[in-house]
Amino acid sequence: KDIKNENIIKEIYLQEKDNFVRSEAIKNIDSLVNLIDISIKEDDLIVAKNALNKVISNKENYIENEDSYDYENLLKNVAIESKNEEISKLAISNIENEDLLIEISEESIYHDSQLEAVSKIKSENVLVEIVKDNKESNIRLNAIRRIKDKKLVEDISINGKYNDARIEAISKIKNQEILVDLAYNDEDSKIRESACKNIQTVSVLDDIAIKDEDKYVREVAKKRSELLKK
Repeated sequence: KDIKNENIIKEIYLQEKDNFVRSEAIKNIDSLVNLIDISIKEDDLIVAKNALNKVISNKENYIENEDSYDYENLLKNVAIESKNEEISKLAISNIENEDLLIEISEESIYHDSQLEAVSKIKSENVLVEIVKDNKESNIRLNAIRRIKDKKLVEDISINGKYNDARIEAISKIKNQEILVDLAYNDEDSKIRESACKNIQTVSVLDDIAIKDEDKYVREVAKKRSELLKK
């Protein structure tokens, strides 16, 4: 407790194996960079949490010397690189910048942390970018399910990069012009099949049930037509 030199305190922390002593050392470490480094590299959950909670509880003091983006950018590093998923999620809960949340959704080593980051994003345009670019199916689907703007959903159904996202978008749209165009003209049979499931015009479905080159698309169109005729 009498040691004031932070470099010495950090050296004690690095060399000490006892978790309690390391936690006590953290009480005398104030450097934001050092605390972030401990939050990332510490194996023990309680010690890592003590370090990160100190960062969070002293946010206003740190932002006086760093802008809020730099502060949250350091938390982003914890969210992506921490050895413990609980620490990663704790960092995410204190990040508001949506560009940083996108990075976490793409780069975190923890799948649940990626989902946690997406759940904090409010901008639907940002969610669209995740749908278009994220390589993980569950992340893309989580994002598209939170998009309410029908024009954005329609655009994904037509121009989406990944089939799972396009199919999810198709299930949400009611625009018959788009659905019929997809059912007739999309190169992918799974997209045509999905579009048929929401088409309301029996004559169109009957036509697809005869003409489509894929037997599964024809079957879906036929079943949909029969359902509408009841």
